[in-house]
Amino acid sequence: MTELAVGLTQLGERLAALLEVLQAEEQALRTSDADGLRALSPEKERQAAEVAAAWSALTGSLGLPSDAPPAAVAEAIGLRSDTASNTRWAEVRTLIDRTAMLNRLNGRLIEEGLRRTTAAMTVLSAAAGQGEVYGADGLSQGLFTLHHDIGEA
Repeated sequence: MTELAVGLTQLGERLAALLEVLQAEEQALRTSDADGLRALSPEKERQAAEVAAAWSALTGSLGLPSDAPPAAVAEAIGLRSDTASNTRWAEVRTLIDRTAMLNRLNGRLIEEGLRRTTAAMTVLSAAAGQGEVYGADGLSQGLFTLHHDIGEA
């Protein structure tokens, strides 16, 4: 296997692993699974670092800087006229696009959750400040009036 083939294979494997983590992150975001998100965070960071290292190795093998854009990598691979490498690059490029799309989606889900939480906190803070709905202990007040304790039946 050529250095280019190895680099493309490794990058594809790292991207696929990151994609799996992003899919799990999406599920956790959609179900508001804070514990799941907390557990996924270090794995996402690790996988992203491995993708960056694989990208740097690939671009280095092509004589490109590590911050070279995918278009420059595609051009460098295309100049080699190696059908297998071009095919593998197309697969890697699809993984890059899917990973970027899912990362953007997860970012939007995070922003949406943050907006919802901020709006809820604003409502709750305003109500608590008025003293009409929430007491100092954070419990609702004035919604039910019990005339005796439950133990006094």
